[in-house]
Amino acid sequence: MNLLPLSNPHGGLSISEEALCLVEMNHGWRHRSFKQVTRIPLSSGLLKLSSAKPNILQLTEFKDQLRQIRQSKRTPLPVAVSLPDLCARTTIFEFSHFPKKVAEQRALLTWRFQQDLKLDTSQSRLAYGVYAPLPRADSQAPHNPDRVLVLAAAIRNEVVEQFEQACMDVDLLPISVGVAGLDIFDAYQATMQDILEAGQRRTLTSFPGGLFLYLSHWGFSFMAFKDGCPQFLRTKAITIRKDTQEIPSSSDDQVGQSPYPHYTIMKVTKEILATIQYYLESFPLEAPLPATLNLFMITDLDQSASLLPSGEQFNQTFQACNYQETRLQVTPLSPADLLNPKRSLTLSEHEAGAALPGYARLRVA
Repeated sequence: MNLLPLSNPHGGLSISEEALCLVEMNHGWRHRSFKQVTRIPLSSGLLKLSSAKPNILQLTEFKDQLRQIRQSKRTPLPVAVSLPDLCARTTIFEFSHFPKKVAEQRALLTWRFQQDLKLDTSQSRLAYGVYAPLPRADSQAPHNPDRVLVLAAAIRNEVVEQFEQACMDVDLLPISVGVAGLDIFDAYQATMQDILEAGQRRTLTSFPGGLFLYLSHWGFSFMAFKDGCPQFLRTKAITIRKDTQEIPSSSDDQVGQSPYPHYTIMKVTKEILATIQYYLESFPLEAPLPATLNLFMITDLDQSASLLPSGEQFNQTFQACNYQETRLQVTPLSPADLLNPKRSLTLSEHEAGAALPGYARLRVA
């Protein structure tokens, strides 16, 4: 979803508290290919992520880092800018009927943001995608062809404009601005759908949808989707950083070998399980119950497996929701597979993870 669509960008710039990452592309007549990926770490305290107020705390130093990542290019570089999910307010609205005219759509969404989230969007930039559920032969509910689900994001002008102005001051032209988690979900939709369809061919009780988890240093975004539509969304702020000092933890070897503090692992695990349980209780699975439910997971963190709940913890959550026969299948999604499918570029998994938000913004801009 675009928050500032103008023309075609030549690079993808992802911005976070941790680093800046610029993905540059070569534009050919038929296709575009990678040129280079540049990542520059940011010092602590330079940014503070927020959806309510400007994020850049040290503007001069931030622009110096932008100049460094831009290097010595003589002409302005059009870029697609990816911001962390915490910079925006995102939600899913359901409508039994949705107007056709854009002006009426925006007015209705503005009203729903105010009614449901108590959020005044008059000083915000609004982006949204409209999804119509696919009819299913095995569904017990009657199909309403006018029913739609709208995935909407609102970002305050003072937040996005601060980033845009900083970019323009160093000759980086922000052609489009988006939210990382939503862009990455869009970029992987075809891959996830292929995996789900393969599962449906193997079993008659496969769920026509799945769960999506994007885990980053600021926390995570969780989305459930069904019948081609997003159904549930939650963004959770959790600071996830490696600790240079060993934090006392349990005797579990897996936890002990993790680079993350024990309290961080416990916090992330608890919030993921609570989010899944809330989803299952709010959106009960229809009969026949699926044998497996897919959780697609993507991250830019190293050794992220140590942050996930165990299989036993997932199963206990399903049992608490009275789904004793359903198991969760965790399917990792590789950033390198999306960015570098032919392995024509020397790119580590860590570099691919850092470049993923910017590249995903390029794909959907």
